[in-house]
Amino acid sequence: MKPFDHEPTPHSFGLNAQGSNIQGSNIPGAKSRGASRQAASEMIALRPTRLADLGFVMDAEQHPDNALYVNQWRQAQHEAAIVSEDDVHFIVELAQQPIGYVILSGMRDPHKSMLLRRIVILPKGKGFGRQTLRWIKAYAFEQLGYHRLWLDVLVRNERAQSLYISEGFVVEGMQREAIKTRSGYEDMHLLSIMLCEGSLNRLREKAEL
Repeated sequence: MKPFDHEPTPHSFGLNAQGSNIQGSNIPGAKSRGASRQAASEMIALRPTRLADLGFVMDAEQHPDNALYVNQWRQAQHEAAIVSEDDVHFIVELAQQPIGYVILSGMRDPHKSMLLRRIVILPKGKGFGRQTLRWIKAYAFEQLGYHRLWLDVLVRNERAQSLYISEGFVVEGMQREAIKTRSGYEDMHLLSIMLCEGSLNRLREKAEL
């Protein structure tokens, strides 16, 4: 996705009244048929990224499974996102160990439109990407009351697009040769989900319980 020392305050990150992280067990749809097969210990949690986490963040971003699909940032760009008033930077944890990270933008957007700038998960094929995406939808729509959640993704990244579409995102169009990678200029798809669509998606998830 597009590129773009103090600790953030808890309320900036949609934490609950007790100040604890929103846990994977509270993700809408976390108890659907797919997720119900996972033990409670396999539920993810998200917390604000600290500067001390950036070694992991850089390693995850540069991992061969991710580097072909994720625009490579300098560490200074991640540091800026951590302290930015318009961005939030999260670490995805499993059993208190980092397995990925998320960057969201638009925290000050007057139109209540949030950009899912980046989602990077290291363990593939275990459902943690889907759990994280559902956490993000709950955070945007239920915690913050946003109207729209959107993202862009390389056209060739069919696996990610399949996940987004299965979670209710709609392809709005294509940005032609929008980003330059090692392969040259590449096209990107623009996808979004609205609050009303997220609510319908949530009802379908409940019906699967």
